[in-house]
Amino acid sequence: MSQSYALFQQEMRYLRQSVEAFSRTYPEAAAELKLSAGRSNDPHVEQLLQSFAYMTGRLRADLYEQKDQIPNQLLHSLYPNLIRSLPCMAVLQANVEPDGANFVNGYRFEKGRQLIGNAQKVTQTGQKESLECRFTNCYPTDLWPLQVANTQVLPKNSVLGLEKILSEDTIFQSVVSIRVTNTGTEPIQNYPINRLRFYLGDRTQQSPLYQMLCDGLRGVVVKVGEKLTLLRPAPGQADSILEWQGFGDEQNVLPDDAGSQRAYRLLQEYFAFVEKFYFFDLLSMQEQQALQGSQEEFEILFLLDQSAKHIHLSKQSFLLNCFPVINLYEKHFKPIPLQHHQHEYRVLADEKHYMHAEVHSLTEVKSISAAGQTNLIKPWLGPNLDAQSEHYYVTRLVELMKPGERGCDTFVALYQADFSAAQPIDQTLSIKGLCNNRRLPEALREGQSLQLFGSGPMLNASIMGIPSQFKGAKLDGQNTVKLLSQLSLNLDSLSAGDSSLASLKQLLRLYCDPLSRSHQRQIDGLVELTTEAVVKRIGGDMWRGHCRGTLLSLLINEDYFSNSNPLLLGSVLSYFLGLYTSLNHFVQLKLISDQREGVWQQWQPRIGEQVIL
Repeated sequence: MSQSYALFQQEMRYLRQSVEAFSRTYPEAAAELKLSAGRSNDPHVEQLLQSFAYMTGRLRADLYEQKDQIPNQLLHSLYPNLIRSLPCMAVLQANVEPDGANFVNGYRFEKGRQLIGNAQKVTQTGQKESLECRFTNCYPTDLWPLQVANTQVLPKNSVLGLEKILSEDTIFQSVVSIRVTNTGTEPIQNYPINRLRFYLGDRTQQSPLYQMLCDGLRGVVVKVGEKLTLLRPAPGQADSILEWQGFGDEQNVLPDDAGSQRAYRLLQEYFAFVEKFYFFDLLSMQEQQALQGSQEEFEILFLLDQSAKHIHLSKQSFLLNCFPVINLYEKHFKPIPLQHHQHEYRVLADEKHYMHAEVHSLTEVKSISAAGQTNLIKPWLGPNLDAQSEHYYVTRLVELMKPGERGCDTFVALYQADFSAAQPIDQTLSIKGLCNNRRLPEALREGQSLQLFGSGPMLNASIMGIPSQFKGAKLDGQNTVKLLSQLSLNLDSLSAGDSSLASLKQLLRLYCDPLSRSHQRQIDGLVELTTEAVVKRIGGDMWRGHCRGTLLSLLINEDYFSNSNPLLLGSVLSYFLGLYTSLNHFVQLKLISDQREGVWQQWQPRIGEQVIL
């Protein structure tokens, strides 16, 4: 039920109750108005009651909107991802064309490439209509003409010759085998594969597979025929041969706004689209010539220190040529002629398909004079304010004109430097921005194909799993609470003794889905957070100095993570704390479980995105 309809019903109830009281007090007047039991037999009087109920309901709605307008505007300017709509997101697998590129030189599928799919919607007349959905690639991804042919769990003694390449202290209990076959026109050994990216595609097994590879991996071996190669990290790289994706500067799914803190975006992505973190790269394959001699297939062996019999593997468990996408695309909006009697204008993404096209954010606003002169207009609270600019623009989000639908409309207004309304004449606004298709991508099916916009060695791309749900902007009074919570957290420290855990939980609740039981249980599963001031050497060279930092110990209750992954949450928190810390001060996180002895996992010390040791 929309707010306007609820207020209308409240006003109608009040009017009928007051009419009934008036009828008892003044029966003669009520008889002339034909009022009885709160109703009138005269249709004109009844229509008047409904009209006044609608008008007073709208007045109350406007008052509520004005009351929330200032916190909404501040939240939109300072922490836009807390108020904007969350578009649909998904993971796609490319159907690589074997001869679509010269893979001997490699092929990088760049971030920002667009793909188009058709979603079926039922119109008001009951007919089916096919509408386009546009998605944008979020990860730069190397595509190869390879596919996973088979995945299985093997006994520890089933692979001959392993004892010759492993050290004596390497103890493992089981082997996960991935057989990869060639679909291209060249031998595999000719492809310059140094990193091979996999996606954990079976969503029912993502958490146990992630935990098994993070916590129980003792080695990775590449088998080509009878030749076995133990992969080792290159000097100066991380201590693992696996590199989990989703944390890098170019691996954001949600857009990074200028001036916003990327640490908050990382938390929001974890709760909104956790699948983006289930990608990993297998490193150093070319450097160690692991695929030398491979023609049509090779095998990757993960050596685990625990039994993997409880894991049900399939061809979907490990997938190649996958990448995350988001239903956001750039668009140049229809020019807006400026009027002398108006200073605020609605920006429409698509007038014809209004309910399937939403303006997500504005990226560029220009004014064009009648003589053709172009001036760039900057946002009022943007990071690059220019004291010489005549005008600034401010965007405002409002509820949809159609009640009951998720999403919002965007208005843009021009102001002068003193924040008085600007009304330039003989000028036209030229606006660029990002759009989404609201709920339309929810109609896409698992396995449905999307077509690449432009050229590339891809026949199509299939949807792996169903897209995430569209979550429209909420412009209610709750945003006041969000703004105050976020601002108050900026004044608190996560090393403030007993309040550290409460501050961390409050921060996580800001960015999680309040209706998700899984999210709430994960936060409730954080039992204790202790901090300790430490000093560590920067790097291994003797001439380097020392750096002060904070060691955080997080105790969790694993029973609260039955349908989620505590190690992944720990990884996200480790990166978040590194981005959240102050200059020249590192943060190191260690995870402790109440069901395990000692430290379960300890991450490297971080300052920003940099590992300092």
